[in-house]
Amino acid sequence: MGRIFHSGYTTLDAAVEVSGQRRELAPSIKEPGEARALATWQAMKEAWGDTLPGQPADLWAWLLEQPTDKLLELLAFVTAANLNGVKAKHDQSRLRLANADQIAEAVGLDMRRYWTADATFLSRLSKAGISEVLDEAGCAPQVVRALEKAPKADAVAEAEKQLAGKGWLPAPLQTGGQEPLLIASA
Repeated sequence: MGRIFHSGYTTLDAAVEVSGQRRELAPSIKEPGEARALATWQAMKEAWGDTLPGQPADLWAWLLEQPTDKLLELLAFVTAANLNGVKAKHDQSRLRLANADQIAEAVGLDMRRYWTADATFLSRLSKAGISEVLDEAGCAPQVVRALEKAPKADAVAEAEKQLAGKGWLPAPLQTGGQEPLLIASA
């Protein structure tokens, strides 16, 4: 666990070693300060860091004193810290990604709680890409056509308004058989 909560650990002074890779997601996110999921993760990590004993040698005694539900929460957190559901450009790890999807589905992961199609995201898309998103989200065809003719900045602003509350997710953020829409369009 030391590798998750403390940097610089290469070996632990403990008889039991459970290890994984320490992965920091912030460098992979264009604007990490805007990522609600990352902020939630960091808050959870800090809370556990404040809860666990500061010295690795004290961990075993601390673990023995904890109730089962707290140990299961810690196990879930440490397991989550070692999950790799990131698909890189040339990633051929279909089995790993399928397994990550199974885990996400089993725990009820719903990224709609942490991510919305905002101006930051939409501005990275072409106008054709924005139109595709609006189509997928069930926006009215006349709205989509109007945005295709609008200047990009106006299209982004209006698309953000149109997508508000719809719960649309890009495919990489969808879990299992999850529908891309949270709320049917009116």
